[in-house]
Amino acid sequence: MKLSLLFWSKYSTVHLLLLLAVIILTSNDIQAQSPYQLSGIKEGILFGTSIGSLTFSQSKYKKIPPLTLEEIGTLNREDILAIDRGATYNRSVFARKFSDQLLMTSIAPPLLLLTDRRSRLDFDKIGLFTLQTLLINTALTDLAKVLVKRKRPYVYNEFTDINQKLSKKARLSFFSGHTSTVTSMYFLTAKLYADYYPNSKWKGVVWSTAILVPATTGLLRVKAGKHYFTDVLTGFLVGATIGFLVPEIHRL
Repeated sequence: MKLSLLFWSKYSTVHLLLLLAVIILTSNDIQAQSPYQLSGIKEGILFGTSIGSLTFSQSKYKKIPPLTLEEIGTLNREDILAIDRGATYNRSVFARKFSDQLLMTSIAPPLLLLTDRRSRLDFDKIGLFTLQTLLINTALTDLAKVLVKRKRPYVYNEFTDINQKLSKKARLSFFSGHTSTVTSMYFLTAKLYADYYPNSKWKGVVWSTAILVPATTGLLRVKAGKHYFTDVLTGFLVGATIGFLVPEIHRL
């Protein structure tokens, strides 16, 4: 994965986001009892800072030099924190593919809320919050990757193909974009559900799912040798914060 934004574009998610933007711009605020309120200034700040950060990250990414054979030859996994060291031995193809699938389907949960009439009347806001959450999360994830330039665990693995180690992607370990994206989408869904249906008996199940699925994604990324435990832990915390705060700052 280069930058998260490019990754999403490759799988046509950008087209879905554009569709959401069209829906938002052409819809009317038809609901009478929405728990949220939009603000032109607030939305402008969120979109402006996210797009600015993405542009900056893209320019920084182009300047990142790949690792050299000499640098790779001097690496020692014993220099890595003990909590992270185990990831350098991992290279599960199944874990990588499974985590990719969890990422690609993570946009579905918030949109599933549109199947219910009450939240469907707020489809413009749900679409907007989904778009904002993806953009903000992508912006923060990409910014951290290009500034920290942490070497991925597989760089230390003697069984990894040398061409993979020499790629720029090998320097984008911190923090896990898969984990932060999945977490942000599931926490956004749980927060929206709790606000629309505060008396629902299913809130516990929804929040438990919002924790378990992203946690599974993070563990799979470690098992795949793509990230360290601290990468996925940070990704989880960042994604959870964004997914919760985006709707919260719009609450009436």
